[in-house]
Amino acid sequence: MPPGPLQETFFNDSVRYMMCIMIMSSFSIILTMAPPITWVSITDSPQVVIHSVLASRILFNLRASEERSRIPTTMAHVSEIQFGGGQFSKLVFEVFEV
Repeated sequence: MPPGPLQETFFNDSVRYMMCIMIMSSFSIILTMAPPITWVSITDSPQVVIHSVLASRILFNLRASEERSRIPTTMAHVSEIQFGGGQFSKLVFEVFEV
């Protein structure tokens, strides 16, 4: 069974999240091993910010993906209209199922 849009979004965002957190953690470890001891806490705040932003992005993307999958749209051709210049035009509505 192929994954749905919600599963794809979750997987893609989770991979991005883990890669960014791993890079930031590696950078933090490298700075911990660096000689100046004052650099140790320099990555604390950015790491918390990146974690919060990425976790929020995952939730926002999941909501958007779920919303797109819940609203199936169908096109309904209603009729043709003739305007004053003799020009015909089709009247088409998008129908959203709730």
